Amino acid sequence: MAAATQRKKIEAELEQAKDTAETANRAKSTFLANMSHELRTPLNAILGFSQLMNQDANLSTAQKDHLGIIHRSGEHLLTLINQVLDLSKVEAGRMVLSTNNFDLHYLLANIEDMFVLKAKDKNLQLRFDCAVDVPQYICTDEIKWRQVLINLIGNAIKFTASGSVLVKVGISAQMHRGSGETTITFEVVHAIDAENRG
Repeated sequence: MAAATQRKKIEAELEQAKDTAETANRAKSTFLANMSHELRTPLNAILGFSQLMNQDANLSTAQKDHLGIIHRSGEHLLTLINQVLDLSKVEAGRMVLSTNNFDLHYLLANIEDMFVLKAKDKNLQLRFDCAVDVPQYICTDEIKWRQVLINLIGNAIKFTASGSVLVKVGISAQMHRGSGETTITFEVVHAIDAENRG
């Protein structure tokens, strides 16, 4: 009898813990949905005004370039916000790759534009070196790839005190023969200027 009573007690506690976890998950999902909405509202205003300002015929080429960077960065942030709810998919083990064909060279140029001013503020030189055999168009998950590169380059600039940050893009020597796949490698290298070497 004692063992049966103990088992029922444990089962009741497990059921209560399950209910508590499900309630917490529902609250988290509601919070994420509300936050993504609250963030989208001002961001859409930023994107809208950047488009409106770009129509000004009196803008210089440099000003148009800067507005372009603001707009592209805002669009990327909006994409991230729209995917905030994917966090719950990760925890549930349901995250999948969303592959699409895109221009890798254009993506790299956009990321470079995003970070060039940040690097300049720290008196760093940001350089991208893309090997000639790297294909321009690739098929993979563009959004996740972009997120990883932004995290890597952002951390490199953050933790580099002097010199330059070099982003090297190349093709891996280990090819997937017969599969039609190519492995593209990325290296983020911190280089110290000769005049700063001790």
